[in-house]
Amino acid sequence: MFKLQSSIIKELRLLSRDRVGLLLMFIMPVFLAIVMTAIQDSTFKLVNDNKMSLVICNRDKDDTADEFIEAVQNTGLFSISVTDVEGDYALKQFSKTKNALATLIIPEGMFKAIKQKAAIKASKALVDFGIRDSVKEAPVHSTYVVLMKVIFKPVLQDTYRYSVKASINSIVQIITNKLMIRSLYSDINQKEITPEMEEKMLPEDISVEELDSNNTFHGVPDKSRLARAVAAVLQPNGRFAVINWHRRSREETIVLGQPRGPKTEMRMTPEDAKLAGVGGNGAEGRQE
Repeated sequence: MFKLQSSIIKELRLLSRDRVGLLLMFIMPVFLAIVMTAIQDSTFKLVNDNKMSLVICNRDKDDTADEFIEAVQNTGLFSISVTDVEGDYALKQFSKTKNALATLIIPEGMFKAIKQKAAIKASKALVDFGIRDSVKEAPVHSTYVVLMKVIFKPVLQDTYRYSVKASINSIVQIITNKLMIRSLYSDINQKEITPEMEEKMLPEDISVEELDSNNTFHGVPDKSRLARAVAAVLQPNGRFAVINWHRRSREETIVLGQPRGPKTEMRMTPEDAKLAGVGGNGAEGRQE
């Protein structure tokens, strides 16, 4: 016991003499925490207060790729820079010069394959309706869709990544539906669909009675903008329901023996959701 006590006193005396080392031992962790917080805060402000910088590398020469890029631009969520550079290093350098938080690569032949698949689906529908006798055939390889690749900066949190991917996937699905409509119209009428007719078949003014956001609203970068977009398509007595996890510590929400759900600091109460821009138009927030 005496030896242990003597060793402790000795180490304390040595430590007290090295005041610089003692100062660094306590200050460096605090300094590191401040720096990391500042980096994260600047990223959040960049995403929330401005459009997200997005580089689109278009290696597909199909005109539908241009239509896709225009649709991404029209969402108002991104500040887009388009390039067709070859090689990963050249693309990385281009994205760096644009300070892009995300880089989207459209592979060659992607939309051509999507067109082929849309035409086959339209042909199957016409067979089911009794308008055609057989389904259009196409080489198997021609309908194999090489999916787009999205590269994110490491500082971008998973919730923002999910939002970007969801937006892009939605646009691809909308374009796929348009291609199916065009193919159906062409097969039935033996002529190309006019822009006016396509607009009537796929109207921009859509109204719905209810929209539900199931455990995703907490991760939306610009909640007010989303709420305004939802309000624009809701009927006068429509409802926007935000379904979130309880405002509890993540360690308290156990599912199958493991903590589940978003991080504790991201969880919202119904009041938080309304303050974020959900209020009005019959909107409500509830927790389950």
